[in-house]
Amino acid sequence: MPWKTILAVALLIAVCLTAWCIYQYGRGPAAQPIQQREATANASTDVTLDRALELIHLAQNRLATIRDYRCQFLRKELIDGEWKRNHVHLRIRHEPFSVYMEWISDEATKRGRKVVYHEQLKEKMLVRLPLIGIVREMELQSSIRMKESRYTVAQAGIQHLTNRLAERWEREKQLGLTKVEMQDVELEVQVGQQTFRQPCVCITTLHPSAHRDTFQREGFLYHRTCVYFAKDGPAASLPIQLRGYNWPADNSDGEGPLVEESTYLNLELNVGLTDKDFQP
Repeated sequence: MPWKTILAVALLIAVCLTAWCIYQYGRGPAAQPIQQREATANASTDVTLDRALELIHLAQNRLATIRDYRCQFLRKELIDGEWKRNHVHLRIRHEPFSVYMEWISDEATKRGRKVVYHEQLKEKMLVRLPLIGIVREMELQSSIRMKESRYTVAQAGIQHLTNRLAERWEREKQLGLTKVEMQDVELEVQVGQQTFRQPCVCITTLHPSAHRDTFQREGFLYHRTCVYFAKDGPAASLPIQLRGYNWPADNSDGEGPLVEESTYLNLELNVGLTDKDFQP
């Protein structure tokens, strides 16, 4: 058989296989609509960063008892004027540090994508592409360079969030310019037909616009940050949501536009994850 005929047949088979994969993929579970509400239990109270640091230290102590967990992770970030939304099934193991993400998304380029990271990979991650199932080794910084996120997969998880907050709040305490409020709220997130309700303590830190240059010079990008600590249940004491707001256009201390939101839902702790749970 001539080589051109063989090549044509191979291309035809590849096209048919791709079309079949797309068809099967399209029949899979679609991304579920997400809605969020918040009920306020009482008025906010002015506190100091010492109170915020007490909560973050409680979270660090709680995390010391957690070997691993799995949950739903919702993240949206405004990057170059465009919302980047990611809804993933997340698995985390603290020792050795390992991350597994599986995307649920309306976007054909994302839905079904799997990403794995563990310490041995160092500056790499493993990515299983949807449709064709090919596993590729990619640079950790790829998600940042491609403007899909401000963070790498190696920075995922509640422990990293908690440690970042502890470091930032300690530095803010030294500056002595941050305004802090505390409030009891009930966070409600509806994902498709599932509704998650969680009583929380919300810590809001405000960087006054009068000191914007100082905060930005010190690396604090957001005008206002809200952190929600769960009050009870499996997630008790842990920060389960962070919202970051940009500086208001009028340089006031009003609420600027939301630019980042990360939420951890339906936490299952110490489930005994093994190496098999971190395969792409």
